[in-house]
Amino acid sequence: MVESAITTTNQDDPLTRYSPSLFHETSPKSLQTQSTTPTLSISEPDGSPRYCDLCRCFKPDRTHHCGVCNVCVLKMDHHCPWINNCVGHHNYKLFFLFVAYTALYGLWCLGSGIPLVVIALRDMDADIDPHWIVFLALAFVIGLTVTCFGLNHLRYILVNRTTIEHVLRQKEHVRVDFDSSGVNYQVVEVDHPERLWDLGKMKNWKIIMGDSAIKWFLPIRHVVGNGTTFPYCNSLYQQIIAQTKRPDATL
Repeated sequence: MVESAITTTNQDDPLTRYSPSLFHETSPKSLQTQSTTPTLSISEPDGSPRYCDLCRCFKPDRTHHCGVCNVCVLKMDHHCPWINNCVGHHNYKLFFLFVAYTALYGLWCLGSGIPLVVIALRDMDADIDPHWIVFLALAFVIGLTVTCFGLNHLRYILVNRTTIEHVLRQKEHVRVDFDSSGVNYQVVEVDHPERLWDLGKMKNWKIIMGDSAIKWFLPIRHVVGNGTTFPYCNSLYQQIIAQTKRPDATL
């Protein structure tokens, strides 16, 4: 089942905006009714919230519409034809483990199959079975290509970036709300939005894989928050707040 974005029509819902005073690191949630610090959210250039005309809902940060599933997906990474589903906030860890273990299995088949074939040809003077050729070819393709794919996603995890964010690399407009009125805000243009959510390699890893090292490699679903709010990089958060006093500059 694909997880869709929230369908609220309240664009000023604090649960869709980030502020250190509204955010709990291990379980992101609203801690109080009003924030004591400015709140940030990705918006349109004019400051209006991102809206999906097809799903008729406001899109939280990192949410995108999937044309295949025809639904907005929270923290969407990509649509995967191999699992016939979208990869996003709620299933990214399971997808990564699936890719990692598939890659390891392919490499193990390749590494264990080649010595057997070599021994059979060299010591037993046997004719190679066509099935072994197909087996080794599949192990080579699956092992190496899926390994490269898995390493790429490992890199995304360590920098807290999705495939869409890596591919688009476009400027983002961050709306800074100074209070909960919904009218007292300013929009800041960010040149490198892929750095917005980078909290450091270990924190980024734990957000996806969990705090327990034992559970990192088990297909146990780990989800921090409901997918509508994500912690911003603290240094960039401070820079964006400072930027509102210098509207002529760009991050």
